[in-house]
Amino acid sequence: MAHAKGALLDTRTKIVGVADWIVEPGEEWVVVAGVFDPVTLEAANAVMRHVEPGAKLAVVVAEGSQNLLSREARANLLAALREVDAVLIEDVDVVIDRATQQGARATLRDESAGDPQRAEDFSRFVLERQAAGIGAQPGKHSQ
Repeated sequence: MAHAKGALLDTRTKIVGVADWIVEPGEEWVVVAGVFDPVTLEAANAVMRHVEPGAKLAVVVAEGSQNLLSREARANLLAALREVDAVLIEDVDVVIDRATQQGARATLRDESAGDPQRAEDFSRFVLERQAAGIGAQPGKHSQ
């Protein structure tokens, strides 16, 4: 899915069900799977590390155990990344099977191992900011 630089795109069109995911025979797809909760710069960088020239990029958003954001919300945020061609809220094995059944080459890149560390880093960042009083709204007090 090529997008002209500077062109407006409704990123929700990138979020597809596996049955609606159009994969052409011979296409190469990199499929990045993870929980990605919360979607932070580090999560976006984890996805973007897997961009490969000539390959399309799909992100599979998995369910986590204690999510801050719904899968749909995370999918919307990840779809906003320009290099992402498709976002699926599906089981990753179903996504890989669909791609290969349609004649594409799909390479799985599992980012779920990094999810706990990214969540911990985000929590620590928020707690440190709260402790320092950074980001407090005027007239509101931390308790």
